[in-house]
Formats: sequence, C-alpha cells, structure tokens
Amino acid sequence: MTKESRTNLLVLVATVVATLFGLEFALRAVAPQPVYSALKSAVPDFFTASTFNTFTMRRNYVGTERSQEFPDKSVTVTTNSLGYRSPEINPVQKEKKRILILGDSYTFGAYVENSETYSAVLQKLLAEHGYDYEVINAGYANGFEADEQYCWLINEGLSLQPDVVIYGMFLGNDIMGIDKSSWVAVDQFELPNRIKSEKLYVDAEGIIRNKEADYKTVASDLIYRVPIARESHSLVLFGRVLTKITSVVASGTFSGYRFDDYPHIINLKGRANQPRRAEFEQKQLQLIKIVQGMQARAAASNAKFLTLMLPFNFMVEPDVFVPKLFGVATDQVEFNDYYGKLAAQLNSMKISNLNIFSEMKSNSQSKYFPRNGEVHFNPQGHAFTAAKLYEFLTSRDLIQR
Repeated sequence: MTKESRTNLLVLVATVVATLFGLEFALRAVAPQPVYSALKSAVPDFFTASTFNTFTMRRNYVGTERSQEFPDKSVTVTTNSLGYRSPEINPVQKEKKRILILGDSYTFGAYVENSETYSAVLQKLLAEHGYDYEVINAGYANGFEADEQYCWLINEGLSLQPDVVIYGMFLGNDIMGIDKSSWVAVDQFELPNRIKSEKLYVDAEGIIRNKEADYKTVASDLIYRVPIARESHSLVLFGRVLTKITSVVASGTFSGYRFDDYPHIINLKGRANQPRRAEFEQKQLQLIKIVQGMQARAAASNAKFLTLMLPFNFMVEPDVFVPKLFGVATDQVEFNDYYGKLAAQLNSMKISNLNIFSEMKSNSQSKYFPRNGEVHFNPQGHAFTAAKLYEFLTSRDLIQR
C-alpha cells in the first residue's frame, strides 16, 4: 500500500468515526433512542415468583411508571401487604362486603395512578352512594392470561371471601395467550390449579423475563444482545431500523402487532387465509370453559360473577390506531364484533357480562386511550369503565347496601 493510499484510508476512517460520534451526540441531544439501560428502567420491577402460578406481585411495593397520557410525568405504583394494587384489607377477618376484580394490565392500571384505576374509581363511586364495599384489584397479581387468573382465583382469590367476582377480560391475549402445556395440575373441572411456565420467569430484580421473544418481550432486537452496542444511541437506531425492515418483509407490520395474533378481532382485506384460525378455535373453547369454571367456583363460594369485556384501542378508534399499530390504512382492514358474539353466548349460559367495547363505541366523542398509540386506558378510559360497571352492578342487583 502506498503512502498516499494509507493516508486516504486514515482520513476515511477518521471521517467515519467523527460522523458516528457526531450522530451519537446529536441523537442523545435531539432524539434519544431506547438504549438498553433506559428500557430496563422503564420495565416494571414489581413482580415476584408464585408457588402455584407463573408470577405474582411483590408485597408492599413502592415505585413509579412513566405516564403514557402525559409522557413527561410519572405515576405512583404501590401494592399492599398482600401484593394487590389496592388499599389494605384483612385477609382473615372480613369487615366489609368485597368485590374481587381479576384481570391483566388493563385491570392493574398500567401507566395510571393508583387512584385512577377503574377498581379505585369504582370503590369511590360505591362509597359516595352508600355502598360499603372493599374493591380488590388483583390485576397482574393473578397473572397475565385467563388460565392463570383462574388458577389464582381458586388458590388465593376465593379465600378473600368476595361477594362479587369480576373477570376483566381483554381480547388482546386472553384467548391466544392460554397455554395448556403449562398446566401441571388440574382440578375437577379439568382446569389448572397449578401452572408452571417453561418460558416466563421472574429475575432477582422483580422483572419478568421471557426465554422466547413474543408480544410481551421488551428489547428482543438483536442489537440489545450486544452489551456495549446496546447503550449506543446510533447503533440502537441502526439495529431497530434493520429489525423493522425485516419485520415488515416477514409479517407485513410495522410495530410488532400482527394480524395473525387477532383473528377474532381484525382481518386484512383480501387475505387468502388466517394461519392461526385453527389455534384460535381451540383456545376459544378453552376460554369459555375457564369462564364457566370461574362462575362455578364463585357460586360455590356464595359469590356472584360477572365478565367485564375490555377493548383494544383500535377496536374503539380504528382510524387513529390501526395505522400506528399495523402500518396500514384503516380501509385495508375489516373488524369482527367478537365481543357481541361472545356476549350472546355468555347470555345463553346465564353468565352476566358487561361489554365496555360497545359502551365506548356508543360514546365515541370521548378519548379513552393515550394519543401516542398506547393500548391501555388513559384515566378517562378507567373512569368511564368504572361508571359503567357501577351502573351495571346496581341495576342488576349484584350488590346491596
């Protein structure tokens, strides 16, 4: 190599390095990327292992989450001495009537204050109208999925002596997320009384880890597996762009949400087949069996039972959220009224149900979700749900003063 060639090579290398450093500092100042340490600090750390279920909540936890409605603010997250996001209750001596609410992150109240969750707002409404009830928010404490929530109900929930049990159903995962392979023991209804996941576990920091990447997995992109590179804003940007391109090529989506995961809710027009339809049909039968089991178990404990149907954001506001989540225009998809069909089926089995999806669609002037594409309710969504739930409970005589 000639001296001139070596000089040109050194100049090229210096230029590339200077450009990378310039891009790195520019991104940090103007458009910070989700580097690994930032993502880790934003991931919930309030979980702990369960003796009979996939996970549960830490007791006496105090922490914060970033608000999605107001991204520059944080919200407070606390749990009581039993690990529920609720005021303290006496697990042995029942001092008031009790409403127990099962569910996942929607019920837990992801990204809103303790006082803004629909369980907390419901308790406030009940007190204001002379109903002396404790409302127990078991969201997350009872797991992610319907089968985990049933398992928690029979192992722990019913010991709290609830007068009403409410199952907060969310269609985003409560059907397709059922994992019968994790049922290591079953009860007389052939439903799980002990679950052991081969994928999910809780690490020493209280964070749920997944051995396989799925919709619940954070920082699954390849770049996050390289310790030094995953803290570089420029390299993370490059890695995420590359991952997004390959994702679009492979699945036709831009955000990680796939049409195949929701065959019961949304379809791409003109699509010839639905690869997961057979799996859905099987798991739908399991869901119905789980809901029937919840009602039977509640009735055996002298508790009334209600299914509360909670919607995805794009179900209520497709024009806003379908492009953000799926990367396609709203007119390219078609929607199924699955909750309406399910409500009819539950009614035929004499299972009380409240369809919050239809209620929100009938009151579409309000905004129930953050504008950034976040799928969970904002405070207004929780308040609306609580108000409709209060109306339903009182009009159907499911509670008494």
